[in-house]
Amino acid sequence: LNVLLFLCLFNFRKDNLIKIILIFDLCILSFIFFIPSVNFIVMFSSLAFFITGVFQLVTSLNRGVFLCSMPEYTIKNNIIRFFLLSALSLLLMFLGFSLLFGATDLKTFSQVLESDFKNTSLIKTGFFIILLSAFLFSGFVPLHSPYMKMQKRIEKSSTSIIWLLYILAGIILLLKLKDIFFFFLDSDNKYIIIALLVVSAACVFAGNLGALKTTSIRRIFSFFVLSILGTSVLGFVQYGLGLFDGTTVLKYIISNCILLGVTYMPLMLVFYSLETNGDD
Repeated sequence: LNVLLFLCLFNFRKDNLIKIILIFDLCILSFIFFIPSVNFIVMFSSLAFFITGVFQLVTSLNRGVFLCSMPEYTIKNNIIRFFLLSALSLLLMFLGFSLLFGATDLKTFSQVLESDFKNTSLIKTGFFIILLSAFLFSGFVPLHSPYMKMQKRIEKSSTSIIWLLYILAGIILLLKLKDIFFFFLDSDNKYIIIALLVVSAACVFAGNLGALKTTSIRRIFSFFVLSILGTSVLGFVQYGLGLFDGTTVLKYIISNCILLGVTYMPLMLVFYSLETNGDD
């Protein structure tokens, strides 16, 4: 409802408003299928349709837009770079799913983790590739540059699409992969814990430092979202260190998701809409 509100608010006079609403409906439909999906095929297909829909929606919203003295092709160039990273994450996810299905003939994470194949090198490789695809999808540090550059240049309602749909889809993807995180962390692998801790600390540090160096509300909150993603990963680190149990980790990440979707994002979008030019 928040996304729909901002879409109509900033695009009410556009000739392609009906097209924008229809694409938005398709995004929501694929998002609804993605949220409860556990089957590899359904998860991959719904996420592929979702990414395609969001790309089409953001591109349509920025058609004929000139921001910060930049021509339209410069804005679309940054949009394409961002979604190329999403496409790469989708390809890696397909590769990981293919490895798991080809090695076990099973179609869900729970089935694979309960099977006798879970400790084989091929299955661990598939798990690692899928985790890597999730980090690419969400744009963790040091892969946050396309996200930040696009957020600086796109028009206002596009920001609501990225914050309220795409980022939340990334958090839900992390939740879907929780069993894989727990599988690696339960093996007392210190290197996995250190790697997750470094990623989490880098996101939090880069998010807070970047927010201090800008006066644009949009960029401040873009860095804040990056920091929230880092704190979500920190929940898995605390599980690996024995400070949290699995249920507490889930509550922690879900609370971050609710905090973003229900409070900070709508509030910051209201303040952002009041900015004169999005720069100060």
